[in-house]
Amino acid sequence: MNRSKAPLLLMEQLVMLLVFALAAALCVRAFVLSDARSQENNARTQAILTAQSVAELYKMVQNPGPQDVVPKDQTRETWIHYYDEHWNDAEEENWDYCLSVQALPTQNPLLGRAELVVCNRQGKELVSLPLAWQVAQGEVNSGG
Repeated sequence: MNRSKAPLLLMEQLVMLLVFALAAALCVRAFVLSDARSQENNARTQAILTAQSVAELYKMVQNPGPQDVVPKDQTRETWIHYYDEHWNDAEEENWDYCLSVQALPTQNPLLGRAELVVCNRQGKELVSLPLAWQVAQGEVNSGG
């Protein structure tokens, strides 16, 4: 009996093709997840840098020196600022990231406290930064 080995060879080829297709699908999924994680980490890094800059500006506004220029559109109590996907200033209707600073009450009138939070449009908090500073005597404000 002379049987052909062609069906066995074809079956082996199909199994190998299935294994390679499965491996390729897993690799594509890993690359997609890696890219998403990379974008999230880049956003968090930019949020940290922006939060540090705004924190220093906020503390300066709370206790300005004679040479400091205080932004006129910001109050001492609460700041809210919006950014687009590239961390440029954005309008309230058209933002991807929101930074807010809220003054907190303190027991000591010579110390100021605030909480700075940066979140994305989905509401996920990227950065939370507690702020504290010393208030110069004679410059105590009621908000904190």
